[in-house]
Amino acid sequence: MGSLKLSLLLPILLAPILLVAATVAEELTTGDDDGLRTFIVHVQPQENLIFGTADDRTAWYRSFLPEDGRLLHTYHHVASGFAARLTRRELDMLSTMPGFLAAQPNEVHKLLTTHTPRFLGLDVPPGAAATAMARNLLWGLATVSSSA
Repeated sequence: MGSLKLSLLLPILLAPILLVAATVAEELTTGDDDGLRTFIVHVQPQENLIFGTADDRTAWYRSFLPEDGRLLHTYHHVASGFAARLTRRELDMLSTMPGFLAAQPNEVHKLLTTHTPRFLGLDVPPGAAATAMARNLLWGLATVSSSA
């Protein structure tokens, strides 16, 4: 009889916990409009816009931002753009400006590869690798010297 009561109470006890978990999960996936996040913003200047110096280009990048101190990094060589701290609303406003191409949130990814140091046999202690290499070098020198 005790297990029957517990099985009837379990859904009642778990319901508030599941409700809170679902609410938190929804907030995490939708994101906070007022929270600052780092975005990589790709831009392209209009054809008639020519930059004399890198500072001119950086000043143009800053013209996209709502206030100073938000620009984290500028990209000049391979891509044209910048990294900045923005809210989702600010990003939406920025996306309507001339020259804006795209933006993506800066994300940290876990490295996934089969070529890890252990897989390649490089997980030996630093001193052991140096000692083995020195031994092989000395053996090679001794072999070459004796055969000459």
